[in-house]
Amino acid sequence: MSDSDIFAQSRAAFAEYFPKIAARLERGKAAESSVVFENGEPVDIEIAGRRIYGGDARRFAAEEVAAFLKKPLRFFVQRLDLSGIVTDVGRRLIRKIEEGLRENRFGQCTSNPTRNPTFLVVFGLGLGHHLEELARQTEARWLIIVEPLLEFFEPSCHVVDWGPLVESFKNKGGAVHIITESDPDRMTSAVCGFMSSKGVPYADGSWVFTHYP
Repeated sequence: MSDSDIFAQSRAAFAEYFPKIAARLERGKAAESSVVFENGEPVDIEIAGRRIYGGDARRFAAEEVAAFLKKPLRFFVQRLDLSGIVTDVGRRLIRKIEEGLRENRFGQCTSNPTRNPTFLVVFGLGLGHHLEELARQTEARWLIIVEPLLEFFEPSCHVVDWGPLVESFKNKGGAVHIITESDPDRMTSAVCGFMSSKGVPYADGSWVFTHYP
């Protein structure tokens, strides 16, 4: 497939899964942006005459993801009473689990969850070279993309195949959720609100990645 075919296919999928954002894109962009190509490959985004990646978005993203995986930023719930369980039955269950842990009834346990359904929160989209590798390495069930700059979504269709990306999360029982809030408080509220809608206990072990060149 040519780049124009890939772009059209990805953009159509994006519009299908995220119609409200697609409608905002149709109404116009907040800033002029364009994709920079070299040898037919998208390598950068230019905004107001400035290339944000310095000429090699793929390499930039690969190095950024590799550094993150060596020392990831993750959120862990270290106290069971902060797990979001508030019912009387839930509190009794927590007490029993705590007693069992103190008395070593369950055998060897890890201090952090392993291979549990959780969230991958990505701040920053850009061209999107980082998304596929992060999804593969973290094995998260839900992907939350926080990107207040609407002008990045259309360029990402040159790199991100939005249809398969969304379907890969749906096949795991999860979803891809996009937040475009620019106000920090509303942004945080939107992230927490989505997590709460899926279940606060799943936040344990969440991954938080920042992608801003």
